[in-house]
Amino acid sequence: MSEVVREQVMREAQQDFQLASADAVERVKIQASLADRALQALLISNGGALIALFSFVASSSAIRLSVAATRSAFGLFVTGLFLGLVAHLLAFMSQDRFMHSSFAQMLRFQRMMNSGEREDITEDELRYYRTGNHYYYAGIVLAFGSILAFTAGCGAALFGLAS
Repeated sequence: MSEVVREQVMREAQQDFQLASADAVERVKIQASLADRALQALLISNGGALIALFSFVASSSAIRLSVAATRSAFGLFVTGLFLGLVAHLLAFMSQDRFMHSSFAQMLRFQRMMNSGEREDITEDELRYYRTGNHYYYAGIVLAFGSILAFTAGCGAALFGLAS
């Protein structure tokens, strides 16, 4: 390999290393941001609905409620709360895997900077990235499940009042 090509490879590897380093830092920020927003959005809605339903049932001795519909509403809100917690955990885990993929990239680019030789993407990079994607998509499905449970719980609570 000529010296000119070797130097070009080293410059490109250094740029790639810097980009991968910046990506790893950004992944940590995203991980923290996802944790905060996921808890706020998915947990407050179902948890708040549970508290509101408990309060309403406790203070509504004069109102006739459907026991079955009210139990269903409670169950759906608890399910939504659980799905929201698991979705939040999966979001965290996906970002963790993406961060590890970025670290594996950084190591590869560092080796390329030191050797001046190109390297293909490693199995670690691919494995971490694929696992991150699996967690990510599973979390999205569960987040939608949490939203559906909340919506169905609201419907069940309203049906319990109308009965």
